[in-house]
Amino acid sequence: MSKLLLLLAFSLFAPSFSILDVVVSSQDYDILLLDLNTELLHHEASKLLKTEYLADATPPVVPKIIHGVLFGQQRRVLVTMVVTRKKISKNVIFLVDTGSPSTFLSKEALNALGDDNPIPVVLNNVLINGKAFSVQMSPSKSHYADINILGSDFLTHQNADLSVDYGCQTVRIELRGPEMQYEEDICELEKH
Repeated sequence: MSKLLLLLAFSLFAPSFSILDVVVSSQDYDILLLDLNTELLHHEASKLLKTEYLADATPPVVPKIIHGVLFGQQRRVLVTMVVTRKKISKNVIFLVDTGSPSTFLSKEALNALGDDNPIPVVLNNVLINGKAFSVQMSPSKSHYADINILGSDFLTHQNADLSVDYGCQTVRIELRGPEMQYEEDICELEKH
């Protein structure tokens, strides 16, 4: 039985315990994601976002506003951001998940960014749209193993304003977080 089910069962019989008090670790986090996969990212999502998934990208000018779309019948929030690691920059499509405690990159995305096996679980020297940030590899046994997740940690760190327009099927994220100069971040990464 999973840890979460045990905690839920315990919360029913212990009135002072609430399931809301539980902090799920990043490696225990999962999302039932049966309607999104790497093939859809490479084809349909890329067309909607007008950006080829994992295509080479020039390092970003660090836009403060990111535009995205609602994708599929489940209206998944997708955005494209430039991710840089080891001087390689790629266009990465992220599923925005405000319930995720962490930001994750799939093994495919990490391989495209020059990481070979074994890939570390936590990567500290990654730039997401010019912002230095730590990410984790999407757990191989999760339902999102081949999906990149933009989690609440990145959104919080960037003091992001997330707007979803269900009528127009569009997404807007304004990154209002700590200002960093892209060149300074690159220089810092090159030291590692």
